[in-house]
Amino acid sequence: MKDEAKSIMMGAMPRERAVRALAATLPLDQLERIGQIRHIGPCPFNGVTAYHVVLGVPQGKVTLLVMPGATVRPERRARHEGMYATVIALRGGGVGIIGTDAVVVDSVAGALRA
Repeated sequence: MKDEAKSIMMGAMPRERAVRALAATLPLDQLERIGQIRHIGPCPFNGVTAYHVVLGVPQGKVTLLVMPGATVRPERRARHEGMYATVIALRGGGVGIIGTDAVVVDSVAGALRA
C-alpha cells in the first residue's frame, strides 16, 4: 500500500485486458462481489508480472497483489508498521491481501477462498 500511488500513476489496465489477465486466478466478477474495484494495473514482482488491485470494501480498502501462476505454500501472515497481510493460494496462482485492519484482511481472504 505504501507504493500504491506510484502504481496508480503508472496507469490502470482497460477492463477487458484485466479480465483476461486475471481470469485463471481471480475473476473480476468474484472481486466485484466483495467490493468496488478502484484500480488494476500490472506490477513487476519477483521477475514476473503480478497485478496490483485496490479494492474498496465496506470497512475501508485493501490492496491485493494477484500472482497468476505462482505457487503459494500454506497461508502466510505478516504484520509490519501498522499493516497486515495474508497470502493465500487460489486456483491458478496466489493473492496477497494487505490492509490496515487484520479483521478486514482476514474477511477478504475468506471471501476470496469461497
